[in-house]
Amino acid sequence: MKKFVFLCLVLLVSLSGNATAQPGAKVTFSQENISFSSRKGYDLVSFPGCEFTFKVGEPKLPVKQLSFVLSPYQNVRGVVVNSKHQVELKGEFSIFPVQQPIPLGPWLQSQKFTLPKPEIYSSNKLYPPEVVRITSDGYSFGYHLVSVEIYPLQYIPGEKKLFLNEEIEFSFEMGGNQIGPTPVMKRRLRIQKHIEKMIKGLVQNPEDVGIYSNRPLHLIGEPKKIEGLNLEKAKSSPDLVAEYIIITADSLVTQFQPLADWRMREGIPAAIVPLSWIESHYWGCDLQEKIRNFIKDAYDNLGTAYVLIGGDTEIVPVRMGWANNQAIPTDLYYSAIDGNWNWDGDSQFGENDQDDKFPDLFAGRLPARDRKSVEDLVNKIRLYEQNPDTSYLMKMLLMGASVGTGGSGTDGQDTKNEISSYSDIPDEMEIYKLYSRYDSTYGDAELDSGNVRRALNSGYGIVNHYDHGAKYEIDTGYRTGGGKLEIADIDNLHNDFKPFIIFSFSCYCAAFDYDCIAEHFLLHPTGGALAFIGHSGSANTNQDYDDEYFFQALFDSSYFRIGETFWKTRLMTYGKESDEYLLYILTFLGDPGMPVWTHPPESLSVDYPPTIFTGDSNFVVTVKDLTTSVPLEGALVCLQKGEENYNYDYTDALASV
Repeated sequence: MKKFVFLCLVLLVSLSGNATAQPGAKVTFSQENISFSSRKGYDLVSFPGCEFTFKVGEPKLPVKQLSFVLSPYQNVRGVVVNSKHQVELKGEFSIFPVQQPIPLGPWLQSQKFTLPKPEIYSSNKLYPPEVVRITSDGYSFGYHLVSVEIYPLQYIPGEKKLFLNEEIEFSFEMGGNQIGPTPVMKRRLRIQKHIEKMIKGLVQNPEDVGIYSNRPLHLIGEPKKIEGLNLEKAKSSPDLVAEYIIITADSLVTQFQPLADWRMREGIPAAIVPLSWIESHYWGCDLQEKIRNFIKDAYDNLGTAYVLIGGDTEIVPVRMGWANNQAIPTDLYYSAIDGNWNWDGDSQFGENDQDDKFPDLFAGRLPARDRKSVEDLVNKIRLYEQNPDTSYLMKMLLMGASVGTGGSGTDGQDTKNEISSYSDIPDEMEIYKLYSRYDSTYGDAELDSGNVRRALNSGYGIVNHYDHGAKYEIDTGYRTGGGKLEIADIDNLHNDFKPFIIFSFSCYCAAFDYDCIAEHFLLHPTGGALAFIGHSGSANTNQDYDDEYFFQALFDSSYFRIGETFWKTRLMTYGKESDEYLLYILTFLGDPGMPVWTHPPESLSVDYPPTIFTGDSNFVVTVKDLTTSVPLEGALVCLQKGEENYNYDYTDALASV
């Protein structure tokens, strides 16, 4: 987010003896930005914009995560600290130990204070020993992305000394030439530029995105519509793309067609692919692998960037990813398409880290179960995009609970207060906070089931929930007497024609291999939710960066569609999460191509000729703000005449195209 200016970052490129560029950075931290507080007799130190180390029983210190784009044709051997300037802070410090995280499931679990690890706190060595370390390394859309953690502070526990790293200069050690990802055959120029813009917004060296780009072999300026289901023809034609694909059962194609048609009308070439066609055209050990092999082919040869899984798991099966000795439902299998997720060829997929788990496209699932539920979901999406009730779009509901034993702690409230402070949230957004013990945690009203029902029924465009949960319920301040919402409560919501986007930071609410409560939010015929982001397994309080990352991306104008927001959230979590389990449980139920209203809708004035003549001719469209008559640059204009003609472009500085 742009609100934090606590560090200065200078990007460096030096030359080694073999003339291989060694990208890196110089980071500075200011002592003026350090904050100290006291907790249980210990010192808790923080930096704005930093998160914390999370090894239980070890010193809780600030850590800053940064991402870089590097050469796709070289391995990253490590990171080298070229220089650092360190000063000792005055005084003695007893740094607070990281506490056992609180699982956000429905079970009651006693939380005891975690004592410092004696072997760490008696040590006379710097903790952590490094000032920079690599946390993730992978590829997305052909870009080589590497994340590092930087430690502004280091601690000698045995001497109670704390040191500030005022300046750290580091570089990546590159070497070992590798083939790199195979360039895709084709992609629309528009989406390629959009991907490049999103990558630039993700990394600290945006000027290198063009240098390290793995661009498609053929960039298409004026795509044509795919005719019927002749995908083989589209693959061989240089000008045919299917940027947005819906994968669904043959019996649901007709119901999904209005959504595909709408995507076409808004300038995204779309196609529906029935499961029977995939089964007959692709190899795989099961239907899941056949679907994934098709998606890989579409990504490489059809310019596909968005994939909608059209149906619940009984219709389009999910891959169970193996982690922590258990099977986890995860659609990451359909978006992280490098490798095969099963190097050892057994019955367990994704149980090791040999495959790159970075998402390569924007994917989501609409958990429809029959024709009626598809129609309801498509109608809600089209209404939200085309003709929404504007009275509720600029309203955001934040729910934060005290999730500790006996309703202790303020984890939920603190996270919601952090989110509400983001500078990218527009001034027009009305934020309402339901908190446990609201009068002492900066809330507007108490978090309880009655207040939540009333708020949801009144209409909110964006909803954020932080409390315990389970497959069939979400708590609403349960630990402080606020109760919970169950499936029947969701089915009986009355927010008709005011569906919302919801992120629930809780356990198991999005366990979509069950009849979970997240699905009931979406399957409400006229209200409920349009999209649900949550967890299909056990989440805990040390993982709430998922929550914050999502809302940072949501209000970043570079990530226009909700699938793009979720994509960035995933990539940001990769620098934090140390095992596949945490990656697999993060779940998105919704249409990845759906834009999200984060600013008030505005009326437009659109001028165009009443007729168009046969043959070559100019058709000029001018777009202006209806109220101010100010020309609008960058407005998308799409022209279509049945199956005959299809074209689009963006208005120029004079608002014309």
